[in-house]
Amino acid sequence: MKTRRVLVPCWLALCGASIAACGEGPVPGGNVDAATDGALCSSDNWCVENPLPNGHSITHGNDLTSGWGVTPTDVWAIGTAGTVMHWDGTEWSWRIPIGSRELRAIWGAGADDIWAVGSRGDIFHWIGTEWSSIPAPTTADLNAVWGVGPADVWAVGYEATIIHWDGNAWTSVSVVPPLETQIALNGIWGSGSTDFWAVGDIGTIIHWDGSTWSVKQQTVNLELNGVWGSGRNDVWAVGGRTGDFVPVFEHWDGSAWSATFSATNQVGLAIWGSAADNVYVVGYGVAGRGGDGTASSLIWHLDGRVIRQMTPPSGIDFLSGVWGIGSDAWAVGSTGILIHHR
Repeated sequence: MKTRRVLVPCWLALCGASIAACGEGPVPGGNVDAATDGALCSSDNWCVENPLPNGHSITHGNDLTSGWGVTPTDVWAIGTAGTVMHWDGTEWSWRIPIGSRELRAIWGAGADDIWAVGSRGDIFHWIGTEWSSIPAPTTADLNAVWGVGPADVWAVGYEATIIHWDGNAWTSVSVVPPLETQIALNGIWGSGSTDFWAVGDIGTIIHWDGSTWSVKQQTVNLELNGVWGSGRNDVWAVGGRTGDFVPVFEHWDGSAWSATFSATNQVGLAIWGSAADNVYVVGYGVAGRGGDGTASSLIWHLDGRVIRQMTPPSGIDFLSGVWGIGSDAWAVGSTGILIHHR
């Protein structure tokens, strides 16, 4: 069984077999003011905001896994060892870690209603003043969370786990017929209460129609890591072929899924867009498969017709999350990297 983390040569390579080996988490390191300290930018105007050229990093090397924002001046990023960071439009600030394990995904219905999920069924809820731990009906690792309102939120993860928040409690929900338990679900997105998609191992794509989760597609040797859409008839899923690291872009047009494969030695990990013609995918490439296996970050842009590879800042091992509002986009990844496109 795999998740998107398995494909990434990140903290498991750096810290050994357990996340705990990476340490207990960051210590307060102050803020990063982009306007004051400056940033290194690529030719496609993706600029490094953390760590800065002076070496200062407010994550102290912890990987960032996901981000989500309410407005361009209210953005959150989370990561390993319970790392939590917040952007107020001027600077990123370190927040007290929530828990000590890896946080993998974040989504919110509003500024005072935000969910973060992660390892061992960890679920945390921000209510505007503090994060609180919420009981979960599972101990499986949770990889993704998405909702369409305060009382309609879904999370998915290892062991084919699907859970739902109805405004009062999280409960487990099954696929009909059930998925094999070794399948990890890695991404989820929905346009409304009767239209949710989740993706995962062996090219699994499942759909919620308001009453039932059902399997729509499974493909051997394919791993899907993220899903996003501009509406019911325009949904993208991204990932990679497990045998030869060929990136895949799956598209739903309202009637069928179709796949586009790109260059080899690349994998898409996350996807977000502001509109059908402004979609970003982030991930990593592996140079010299069969050689040294050195990883480097990748960014693609989808304009509705063409998939174009963008140039990220150099020296980043991988990017695992992307989020934005309008033309303002953030991507997060290895060793606390934060890059900004505007």
